[in-house]
Amino acid sequence: MDDDTKTNNDGFSLVELIVSLVLAGILAVVLMTIVVTALNGFSLSREAAGITQKANLALSRIRIELLNTSDITTAEANRIIFITDDGTYEILKSGNVITLEKTDAGSAIAAKTLLDNIMANYGGDSFLVYEKRDASAWTTADDMSELYAITLTLKFTNVSRTIETMINPRNNRLRNAPLLVFQIKGSRTIIPNIEIRNA
Repeated sequence: MDDDTKTNNDGFSLVELIVSLVLAGILAVVLMTIVVTALNGFSLSREAAGITQKANLALSRIRIELLNTSDITTAEANRIIFITDDGTYEILKSGNVITLEKTDAGSAIAAKTLLDNIMANYGGDSFLVYEKRDASAWTTADDMSELYAITLTLKFTNVSRTIETMINPRNNRLRNAPLLVFQIKGSRTIIPNIEIRNA
């Protein structure tokens, strides 16, 4: 057999081996980035869903308490003391915790945490806002029958989400309807009594 007809079966050259290893490394980095991003997105979504569920439970409890308010003795941005048929209660936002406490002498119940992981500082916003029908501020110096709505705002420390709800006390004899507002990043959607808007 002639030397010219022999084929070269020596395998991959060093350059081919290095190029294939570099391409495999790039592909591995891209795949790892996709997997890590997907896992982070799932984790954030799961955390946001858990926080929203806890917030909804806390807001439902606060709403039930404030719906049947017959009088309010203290109305502050982070604190409300109110009277119902059951007694006197206080809802307080202190630091990053919201608590509910029954303050009646003789039948007091210690403060119970309704929600935690709330922002300690809301900036220019307030946890509680009290309004008359004309959207002016209501204070305890005004008659209870003039209180149209109490708006509660929740801002969370670890999730960029703001949840608001408007409570219209029943005992003030003003005709109104409740409004539940969720501010979530994304598009604006309106469902009866529920509004979702950009944060």
